[in-house]
Amino acid sequence: MFTDQFDFIVADLWKGVTYEVDSLTTPISHEIKQFIRGLRYPSLTELKLQWEWWPAATKKYSANEDYRWLLEKTLNWNANNNWNWLWNTKILEKFKFTVWLGLHDALPTETFRFKRHLASSDMCKRCSNKAQETMEHCLRDCERSKAIWHMFDPSILDSTAGTAPEEWFRKVLADNEAFFGAGFWWVWRHKCNDIFNTDNLWTNHKVVALARITAKDLQVYRNRNSAFRTLIARLFAGVTTIKASYAELQMAQQPYNNEAIQKADQAVVDELISISELKKRFLKKELNISSPQVTLMLAEVQEQQSLMKTFGITIQNLQSLVDTKDSEISSLKKQLHEYTAFNKSLEKKLHSSGSLSKFESLHLSALNTTHFIHFLQHTLSSMKSFTKLMIKEMESSNWDLELAAKCIQPDAVFIKQSHRCYAFESFVNMTMFEGFNVPSEPLQKHHNRNLYLENFKRHKSLNTKHYLSAHDPNSSFARFLKSKYLQVVHEKMECSFFGNLNHRKLLKLNNGGVPDSAFFVAFAEMAKRVWCLDCLALSLDEDVRIFQVKKNTRFSEAYMECEAEKVVSTSSEEVTDSDSGELRVGFTVVPGFMIGKSVIQSQVYLSPVS
Repeated sequence: MFTDQFDFIVADLWKGVTYEVDSLTTPISHEIKQFIRGLRYPSLTELKLQWEWWPAATKKYSANEDYRWLLEKTLNWNANNNWNWLWNTKILEKFKFTVWLGLHDALPTETFRFKRHLASSDMCKRCSNKAQETMEHCLRDCERSKAIWHMFDPSILDSTAGTAPEEWFRKVLADNEAFFGAGFWWVWRHKCNDIFNTDNLWTNHKVVALARITAKDLQVYRNRNSAFRTLIARLFAGVTTIKASYAELQMAQQPYNNEAIQKADQAVVDELISISELKKRFLKKELNISSPQVTLMLAEVQEQQSLMKTFGITIQNLQSLVDTKDSEISSLKKQLHEYTAFNKSLEKKLHSSGSLSKFESLHLSALNTTHFIHFLQHTLSSMKSFTKLMIKEMESSNWDLELAAKCIQPDAVFIKQSHRCYAFESFVNMTMFEGFNVPSEPLQKHHNRNLYLENFKRHKSLNTKHYLSAHDPNSSFARFLKSKYLQVVHEKMECSFFGNLNHRKLLKLNNGGVPDSAFFVAFAEMAKRVWCLDCLALSLDEDVRIFQVKKNTRFSEAYMECEAEKVVSTSSEEVTDSDSGELRVGFTVVPGFMIGKSVIQSQVYLSPVS
């Protein structure tokens, strides 16, 4: 049962195959539960923590979409069946409202008034037909109304006789909305005058004359409105043209182009003259436009062309900026490669010296992080050499290196086949550094920094094989070496390499005997350096912590260093171009170290993640 349903998201209810709607405490009908269970669970690319309104095409909630959904569910409302055909007509608002009232049976006809007990009868009082005065009878079928429509425009009645009121209104408004709107208004006004002003009855000729005047005024108003809209469109088109010409004028300044400058300047002057002429015609009320629609379209075309010209100039400016930035990036990349190569050469010179003489006269007071980093590089060099030797032995024994690498890192994706060596290097490093910076048992009771430093100085340069043969086989270092060998070199590996298990048998006898193979000598040298590095870490005043990076972690230069950097960077560009994924940490090759607040980066292998 969920504790707080106000924080629900879709994933909280999804249980792999269906939605667990029975866990909801909110009462929900069985039909709604079945509807929810039948919904498709979104894919990973569709999952976003946001509210969605499913009835809407955009999935975004709005009051308009909510109202539409309610109407469709409760009243079977059709979005296409609306009143836009009336409200979009170009007639006076009072004409539209009168038609709307008529189609809703809201005009105060005799039938309307009789139903509300405002009249003694629902019969028409103006004609001899003795018919009920409904809206269509009052405005279309009554003798008085018919006479006016025949005098005003006979086609209005002839083409729509016997049709429903809404069909009648739709057809005549589509044919001639100005004439019908004015006629409809004055026919209704005529009816009202006959009922409420019996002392001053209007003749049919007067009503027709009033309707024609109103229709003419409406047509004049519409023409004036069209002319004004055309004026505004031409004005905006002119301003846009001036803006585009001015942008061309600026572009022609650098590099200097005399011909382009004169052309742009002339375009600005011509457009200013055109706008000035337009102003004069407007003030003199001489805006005689024969075809407003064509003029309006031409003005819009001119405006769009000017906008396209402005956008083109803007794109050219942005492209020049991009080119400049690209050249700067190329220059900086070149400098970065030069500095990287220089740093690697210095690092190579530093490591090639391999001198440990600086540690001979080292005192506890002078010990610092630099000494640890120097000996760490010395240690990693021997670990890499042992890994190469181990891989060489595997190849000689006909091992399937790909299968072996998969056993170590099952989900790793290697960019190049030769990169499988990093999986073996990761295995050796992680095994050897397991338990790092944990005091050994003889020194655990009195953790003395000076004593650890002396152990480091005594063991760092000695011959491991001679030391193990001549000293106590139960010493801290001897036990460390035996334990790590049994962890790193499996029985099957040793048997495959040497055809027997004599190495581990000799070590388990614990009588000072030491294998004399080159493989064990390389391992012993590596173990000695790891053990000495541990002693050096325990000698430091600051706490030394070891860390490794989890799989699929985003790469961070603050804590990580990338193995196979050139190949990975090239692959990263290919992955980005193909949009197939990104490079993330596949596995840790060399763990990192934190000495107080200082960080020694962990070396990781990056793999593409889809």
